[in-house]
Amino acid sequence: MSEEKKMSAENPDLVSEVLSDDDLEDIAGGADASKKTFRKVGGLKSGYLAIRTEPCYDYGNEKRGHELYNGDLVQVLRPSKTGYDGRPYTYVKSLKDDCQGYVNSNFLKRI
Repeated sequence: MSEEKKMSAENPDLVSEVLSDDDLEDIAGGADASKKTFRKVGGLKSGYLAIRTEPCYDYGNEKRGHELYNGDLVQVLRPSKTGYDGRPYTYVKSLKDDCQGYVNSNFLKRI
């Protein structure tokens, strides 16, 4: 048995979820760590993507006046994580107004 499997069998808390290629690239700082990671907002059928103060969906945590729309660009400042509501959130900075906060990761596309 490999050392990794042995450790996992002995301590199930060490077992973690599998990360996607996007997650791994974000954690590493992008394909070239000297470059910043950017994403484009996409997939909105209507309305806007809210920048939030906390990683969860709540009307009260929206940063009003800083809405993002399809095609807007953001810089990823922290990798995706699961929010309090079970959805994935990424901490970003809007390139149109420098506002920082959490956005639903499902609407961030590679550029």
